[in-house]
Amino acid sequence: IWDEIEFRIGGWTRGQLVLMVIIGVCSGVAYWFFDLRFWLALAIWAGVTEAIPFIGPFIGGGTAALFALAESPEKALWVILFVVILQQLEGAVLVPRVMKNAVGMSPLTVILAVLIGNALAGPLGSLLAIPIGAACQVLVSNLLRSRDDRLATELSTMDIAPLSPSQFGSPFAPSDGSLARIRRGMKPSPKPAPRQDVSPEAGAPRS
Repeated sequence: IWDEIEFRIGGWTRGQLVLMVIIGVCSGVAYWFFDLRFWLALAIWAGVTEAIPFIGPFIGGGTAALFALAESPEKALWVILFVVILQQLEGAVLVPRVMKNAVGMSPLTVILAVLIGNALAGPLGSLLAIPIGAACQVLVSNLLRSRDDRLATELSTMDIAPLSPSQFGSPFAPSDGSLARIRRGMKPSPKPAPRQDVSPEAGAPRS
């Protein structure tokens, strides 16, 4: 069990690194396209702050927006729009898919774990929600597997005598009393009398 939990936590770490690289590369391409100064440093900062759930992308994007505002308000608006769109794509597509492949949790489970962790402990709870959820998933699956194996072992060791067909009590089979009443009610039908053919010559008077 502990080996599987360790593997899941390692997968979460790898998934988090993948998300940081994706956000950093996307931010770098956008900041370079917007012709921002220090675009490379701002992209690296966006990738680093990605490790902080919920508020991390806004910290990295807000820093880039401040640098863009120092150059022109138009650049700042474009940066803010890019950060909002990237944040929506990250929460709805990137995080569920990456963590599903890295940790083995469904996208819906990932989203619920992050929301519950954020409600309980804020950003720290969001950060630790996925590894804790993965560990709980491993424990529950192992408990269920152990229960199923135990039940299968008990059933295989039980001495179960075969049942006769009369013990099944099929609802479609009539009872003995019903059969007797059916037999009494069934009487052989009378045989029809043989048909006599009367020819015209037989009924005609002799001369």
